[in-house]
Amino acid sequence: MGMQLGDIITKQEKLGDAMKQLKDKMGSKPGNKPGQKPSDKPGDKPGDKP
Repeated sequence: MGMQLGDIITKQEKLGDAMKQLKDKMGSKPGNKPGQKPSDKPGDKPGDKP
């Protein structure tokens, strides 16, 4: 348990980046799965409204 707060924060940031990349990969494939909005263009961040 010798982890320091800085280590924990960087790990959480890396995890957040990985989640973002995963969401981008899932959301930017052509042939969207049912339930995905057609307005989700590749490059749009989830949660960004035009």
